[in-house]
This record gives sequence, structure tokens and C-alpha cells, in this order.
Amino acid sequence: MDSSLSRAIVSSLADSYEFAEPIELEFLARGANDNYLMRQRDSQCVLRLYRENEYYPRTADTYRFELDLLRFLERRGVPVVSPVQRNDGDLLGTIRTSERPRYAALFHFVTGEPHAAWHPVFNRNEVRRLGAFVAALHDQADDFRSSYHRYDFDLFYLVDEPLRLFEERLKAEGQPDLAFFG
Repeated sequence: MDSSLSRAIVSSLADSYEFAEPIELEFLARGANDNYLMRQRDSQCVLRLYRENEYYPRTADTYRFELDLLRFLERRGVPVVSPVQRNDGDLLGTIRTSERPRYAALFHFVTGEPHAAWHPVFNRNEVRRLGAFVAALHDQADDFRSSYHRYDFDLFYLVDEPLRLFEERLKAEGQPDLAFFG
């Protein structure tokens, strides 16, 4: 991890959550966001450092919507990872990086195992459990209201654009286009 980024993250965590240094950071994964394990004395949290994305409009409102939803679901008894409130009462902050300020949120650490419904082999019972959980989550989320706006997930976002990006990637790698799969 870039040492200037690490210092910026540690400084922000110490200021925003009153964590006493030393704070240890371990990069976990890069996906839609960068995720770090934060260890401090006897506690652990996960820091999500939000990344920009080409086709999904990301704004402070988008992130606050997500954080509000997680808090709402937690209050309803849905087992979700809950965000940690900052000293200023907000759930979302920014961390100044060498590139630009990036939005960040801290989450309580939950122990467990990676979900294994499809990997390494298809597990019908796990898929059913996952489906039941997702259905319960959606059922509870039906009552959720937020003052923050989130991008609407329409067919363009869910189908058309992922297929376009997939086809673009196939072409870049010299593979057949999507017609190959038809």
C-alpha cells in the first residue's frame, strides 16, 4: 500500500473515530471499492474507500442512501454489516488522497466464512439459503425511505451496459463477440 495513502487513512481514522494509534491497515480487496482491514488494540473494522466508476454515478447521496439502508435493515433484525458512526454523527467521511478526496465509510467487523454457494462447487442448499436471505432482505427493504437519492437500477444498468462492457473486454482480448454465446 502506498505509504502516503496509508498515513492519510490512519490520520483520518484517528481524527474521525477517536481511535488511538497505532492503527494497523491491511488491504483486503479491490472491487467496486477498495476495502481495508483496520486493527486497533482489541478491535477490528473494515474501511471501505469508495472508487469512481464509469457507468454508475457515485455521489455522496448514493453512499448515504446505502449506509441509511444498512442501518434500517440492521434495526429490522436483518443480519447485515453495519456502518460505524463518526464523531461528527455522520456515517460517511472523506479521506484526502494524493489523487483527490475519496469518500469512506467504516463498518463493524463480522467474523465468518466466504459464501460458498457456487464455489468451488454448486451447493443447492446454500443457494436456497442465500435466496431466502435475499428475499427477506428485499421484503424488509420495501418499507425503507431515505432523503438521499440513489441511481435507479434499470435494464440499461443491469443488462445492456454489463453486456457492452463484457463484449468490449472480449474484443480487447481477441475473443469472439457475444454472438458466440447465442
